[in-house]
Amino acid sequence: MRLGRHNLSFIGLCLAAAPPLFAGAAFVYAKTYYSDVIDDYKDIFGPIAGMVSAVAAILAALVVANFTTEAATRNSTVKAAWEALAEKQWDKDYIAARERYEVSFAQGLAPQDLVFIGSDADAESILASTAIKNILNDYEMMALGIKMHVLDEALVNASMRRTWITDYRYLLPTIQKIRKSDGGYDRYFRDFQYVSEKWMAEVAKEERDAKSLKKKKPWLHQYS
Repeated sequence: MRLGRHNLSFIGLCLAAAPPLFAGAAFVYAKTYYSDVIDDYKDIFGPIAGMVSAVAAILAALVVANFTTEAATRNSTVKAAWEALAEKQWDKDYIAARERYEVSFAQGLAPQDLVFIGSDADAESILASTAIKNILNDYEMMALGIKMHVLDEALVNASMRRTWITDYRYLLPTIQKIRKSDGGYDRYFRDFQYVSEKWMAEVAKEERDAKSLKKKKPWLHQYS
């Protein structure tokens, strides 16, 4: 067993607790119904009772430590995610990159055609190319933070899942072009792709469930 987030197994705790608990139950049973035997062999049963109590105390401490550690870890990842998202609203470089990216998106420009441009390109194209790369790198960093449990996935998901998936679909051809230029390896933006496709699967499931519910109980949707 390992302490910490995703480290202390509930099944492991149960398995560890089973022997001393069974021993303790057997001791209580024997003490209740065979007290004379216990008294005759108190030199043996005395240490056993002490051992059971000690093990129970250790297991109780492990449980408390686990929940305390997990709660603290959860709070820290939520705080980190909140701060990361909040800082984006005021970061001038991110705002500039996002604004230029939105222009490219609104104009229907193909980002994969802008990612590899020479230094002789016009200033507008260079700005667009830089913005696309910055947005890609930003998403990859957030996805890596989610993967490493530095950022809270639930908070990021609730805050920007729709925007995240929209951007991923728009940028996917760019990711594919970058990988193709690298020999076809998927080392670039791997975490961004993983989180995006995971969330896209969640959305697809939610839509299927909603359609299924609408068929089963159409009256729930007649006023929606």
